[in-house]
Amino acid sequence: MEKKGLLRKGFRIALTFAVGREKCLCCGKETFDMPLCKSCIKDHMLNYVPPGSCRCSRCGKVLLSESGICTVCRTRPVIKTPDNVFPLYSYRLWRKKLLSEWKLHGRRALSSLFASLFASALKSMNLMPENAFIVPVPPRPGKIRREGWDQMMELASFLRKDYGYPVMPLLKRLSVTQQKEKNRRQRMEGNNTSYKAAEDAVETVKKTGAGERTAVVIDDVITTGVTVEECALHLKELGIGKVQVLSIFIVD
Repeated sequence: MEKKGLLRKGFRIALTFAVGREKCLCCGKETFDMPLCKSCIKDHMLNYVPPGSCRCSRCGKVLLSESGICTVCRTRPVIKTPDNVFPLYSYRLWRKKLLSEWKLHGRRALSSLFASLFASALKSMNLMPENAFIVPVPPRPGKIRREGWDQMMELASFLRKDYGYPVMPLLKRLSVTQQKEKNRRQRMEGNNTSYKAAEDAVETVKKTGAGERTAVVIDDVITTGVTVEECALHLKELGIGKVQVLSIFIVD
């Protein structure tokens, strides 16, 4: 599968030479093998709002006029179990296209960029390899076989290889239906039924002493919060004392 990915990347590079360079999704400037130019990465991806008082204490959204907790979490809270939730950016404008390029069009050059952003965020949260480990939200059954890769598993692999974070796939996904195919009511009704602990999760937690460290659930986008809430709940049931969530985007 990795060989196929390299072949696709090589073909894409050759194509850019043949028909011209790509354009940055944000500013439209010509770029190369990356849907963002260096300037926009610096100006719009490296300056996310850090954790703190300007974010909702439950879902992590950046607060505008609210104080402490956002309106949604006050009136119809979904995320209750994680100790902290930190989405880097709002899911708006060109960022929607950016996620689509990564997930749907296989723009795997973005994986290392997102991993570097996660590593920076983890450092700002005082979560280092010696006191934290990564738990990627698991893919739908059969996804890797069909598509050749999974975005969050690849991102977790970068965090392990390049930044030293242990990765523990303690969760397993049961549902084969994509979340984007469900409306809000369907997602809410499916709470606590889409995931479960992996078969060897209990033994892994005991052997590694994971219960004494912080589990960091990583996901690409938080929509209703059902996925990260359910994942955090299962991890707590495994005996992990602290569970934090880190996502690239959040729908607000």
